[in-house]
Amino acid sequence: MQGSLAAVRAEIPEYCLKPDLGRAIFYIASYVTFFVISIAFAAFVWIRELYWLFPVSWFLGGTACTSLFVLGHDCGHYSILKSKKAMNILGHLFFLPVFYPFYAWKHSHDAHHKHTNLLKRSDDVYFDNAWIPETVTEYVEETTRRPFFAWLYRIARAVPMLGSWMHHGFYLLCNPGIYREDHEKKVRFSLWFLLASFLLIAPVIVYLSGSILGVLHFWILPALAFQFWMSIYTFLHHTSEEVPFLPPDQWTPFRGQIECTVNCLWPRPISFLHGNIDIHLPHHVAANIPAYWLRDANQAIKASKYGEMIKEVRFSPAYFIRQIRACKLWDEKAGSYVRLPE
Repeated sequence: MQGSLAAVRAEIPEYCLKPDLGRAIFYIASYVTFFVISIAFAAFVWIRELYWLFPVSWFLGGTACTSLFVLGHDCGHYSILKSKKAMNILGHLFFLPVFYPFYAWKHSHDAHHKHTNLLKRSDDVYFDNAWIPETVTEYVEETTRRPFFAWLYRIARAVPMLGSWMHHGFYLLCNPGIYREDHEKKVRFSLWFLLASFLLIAPVIVYLSGSILGVLHFWILPALAFQFWMSIYTFLHHTSEEVPFLPPDQWTPFRGQIECTVNCLWPRPISFLHGNIDIHLPHHVAANIPAYWLRDANQAIKASKYGEMIKEVRFSPAYFIRQIRACKLWDEKAGSYVRLPE
């Protein structure tokens, strides 16, 4: 079935496309509380020197950072509140625990939405920059001309957490020169904000914890643990043996957003803590749907004639590992993923 995104959007109730202040406050309060609890637990194990619980603390902190990141995500789409100014401010604050420059992420993420699963790269950031695979031809050429980058690609596809960290941390988000001029100024502001915040907050953590290692324990390692969630969510939303990357002559906004987006469902408590981010297809139908309306929007689409097109799977480690193993390179002739050559 083909159609238009406008037709699918028309199936979504109008209230789902508008911010609700009461729900926004509830979500923000819930996630900030979760984040404070994670810090309290980190302080408890630090003071008691319960070293065997340190990894639990880091993972809990990374999980709480993901909750804040989802709030920042909605701020980047200007969906959670009515005030853009307030969302720009809050977005910078919500991204601070994971060292993400707000405007850099916003503009690169907007490009992902505009070109979802379009198999076309560019030297800037304005293409589907989230887990776009290399083609067989590109990879073979890279192994000869740039073997180090081919090795990095293999690592990224084998360990998505490292891939997400390298891709976002070292290329997209800390490289203002790949953004167009009007975006570049904002990106530089966000980077300076991160640096200034770190220089202000890190000494406070050192003072309160009594050690420079406190910065690792309370901030850096939880931020790295966040990449566990970031990589799983972003990878499985658009990467699957059943989900294509489409060449320009076959791609349409409808195919990119509807055919190439997956609802990868998690248990409801995790889904709630992470803003229903696993209900992902409605977000690609209309990016201005706030996190707290995604389930309602998804049900509306399911009940429509487009419901049969929704791809839904339940997350399991086995499913994740299978996609990691299978989805390495894109074979343009076959129109499917192939594994890396020996």
